[in-house]
Formats: sequence, structure tokens, C-alpha cells
Amino acid sequence: KMVGDALLKSIDDIIDSVEKESDSKDRFDIPYLVHKLLGNIITNEEAREIEKQLDLDGDGEVARRDLKVGLLKVTQRAKSDYKLPKSFNRTLLSPALAKPEVFVEELENFALNHGAANHHLLQCLACASYGKRETADLALRFLTAYSKINSGFIGNVSRLMQMQEKPEFYNLLKDNLTEEMGFYDKETMTEIEALGVSHREVNGVPHRELYSRMLRTIEEKMCVSYREFVPEMIYQPYIDTMKSLQ
Repeated sequence: KMVGDALLKSIDDIIDSVEKESDSKDRFDIPYLVHKLLGNIITNEEAREIEKQLDLDGDGEVARRDLKVGLLKVTQRAKSDYKLPKSFNRTLLSPALAKPEVFVEELENFALNHGAANHHLLQCLACASYGKRETADLALRFLTAYSKINSGFIGNVSRLMQMQEKPEFYNLLKDNLTEEMGFYDKETMTEIEALGVSHREVNGVPHRELYSRMLRTIEEKMCVSYREFVPEMIYQPYIDTMKSLQ
């Protein structure tokens, strides 16, 4: 499976070959392009639907960069191994109606198979499909936006603890908050050190500080920061929703 710059070059080569066969460099036989990329794993109807999505004004012309981005999306989506289950047992997704271990298992299954967790953007970022530089830039934008969304996590957990009437639920949240503040049990610390991370680097350091360090490292490597340029429409609805639940 090609990834990163190799995948981009492959798409460029295919577009170049189709250009040579075409009378116009501005007009591509998009279904033909898609079939050359994906072979027989996509139907003619699906290829024509992709053409409609790329050629928004219907004039038969698509900018080369837009065409590449569109084909990347199609390639990653078509080659994805995940299959979204047709249905979930909603009863098992209720902690009040299912045993704790069953609820956790079903919730994990639901989350891992959700469309957002398998979005083509995440798949492309995971294998650097946009090329090393642009992938790193997109990842930095994504991680910066997430830092805005998750900025109130500690406060949210603390308020949730205050709402608990059952000691076992309170203690579970307390353990989560303790780890969030950078204090780990022996088992977790062993797993961390097995990844090559010294306990001195993380012990007693809140997760938000570790996350901020990661962002600073990427920003220094990329010589750019997006912390002041995250649109409010990305994170404010989530923050407002959390406030409304208090």
C-alpha cells in the first residue's frame, strides 16, 4: 500500500498519463481516473458520483490540486479496512441497563466503529498521504483545535465528581483526575517506560502541560503556530454545550 509522497506521486503520474490521452489539460475523465487508481473495487455508478462531488459547477473542469485532494479522499476511504456495524444494541449503551463490563465493551465498540474515528482525514494524516510537510501542518492545525475543545476537561471531571451519589463512581472519576494531573499507578508507569519514556519526564506533569509541550515541539519544527487562529465555530459549540449541562 502506497503512502505519503509515494501516493501523491502515483496520483500525479496517473493524472499526467490521462492528460496525454486527453485533448484538454483542464478536462479530465474523472471516472476513468478513479478506476485507474482503484481498479475494480469501485463501480461505475460510484465513480460518476465522485465526479459530481469534485466538479461542483458541472462545467467539466476541476483544478489539479482539488482533483488530487478528492482522489486522496476516495483512495483512503476505499482502502479502509474498517466496517461500520449495521446496528448497535442501544440497551447495552445505557450504563443503567447493562452490567459495567458489558457497557464498557459496547461503548468501546461503538466509539472505534464511529464514522468520525474512521474519517478519511485521520486516515490520510496517519499515513502522511498529503506529503510530509503538508501532513505535519494539517496535524498541527488539528491538534491545536483539539486543545481548545479539551481545555476545560479537568473542570468538567471535577464537576461530574460532585454530582455522583455512589462512592464507586466518584472513586473512578477521582482515579481519572489523579492520572490527568500526572500521577500514575505502577502498572501504568511500567507501560509508559516500556514505550521509551522516562518517568522523570511525565511523573507529576499534568496532561495539559504534556500536550502543550507536544504542540510547542511541533510548532518549533514547523516554524508556525495556529493557537491564535482557531475559528470559534470549531470549539465554542462544544464549550457552550458543556456549560449548559452544569
